[in-house]
Amino acid sequence: MYANKVIDIRTGKVYSSAKEVADEFNIPHSTVRCWVNGSRKNYSSFKLLKTQDNDKDRSASELQDTK
Repeated sequence: MYANKVIDIRTGKVYSSAKEVADEFNIPHSTVRCWVNGSRKNYSSFKLLKTQDNDKDRSASELQDTK
C-alpha cells in the first residue's frame, strides 16, 4: 500500500499523506481524502501532489499484488 503526498498550496508545505493532514488539523481523515481525490468539493488549500515517486510506488505495489 502507498500514500499519496498532499500539498498545502497556500503554505507550500508537503505532507506525507492525507492522514498526516487530518491529524495536524483535527479533520476526519475521510474528509481530507475525499477533498484531495475529488469525490467531495474541495474548498481547502490541500491538493494531491503528483510526483514520479508516487507513480513508482504505485507500480511496485501493483506488481506485488499480482504475485
